Amino acid sequence: MDAGRLFHLHLNDNSREFDWDMLPASVNLWDFLEILYYLDKYNCNIWCSYDVIIRRGNLIKQIQITIDIINLLQSLLEKIGNDELRSLIDGGIPSNAFGYLIRSLL
Repeated sequence: MDAGRLFHLHLNDNSREFDWDMLPASVNLWDFLEILYYLDKYNCNIWCSYDVIIRRGNLIKQIQITIDIINLLQSLLEKIGNDELRSLIDGGIPSNAFGYLIRSLL
């Protein structure tokens, strides 16, 4: 992002030992919130693609759910608030940040 060369983001999730192409945030919720936070902070206007494989179900519904998840995570970030997140990050006390984030899920 600093070099102005981020044009595309490939989104899915996995358990880090293999790329399982799972639904975004299904394993790494907080990582996804952090990614979306920084994309917003740096005003990134980039293309995102979703690489999600389903074993059962309707592929079209699966893709819609994938898009819905990202939109819901963006809504959660709006609920939490960028100023509050910046304050928690700058404060550097993980227990304060995590407690606030968990409460924000309610």
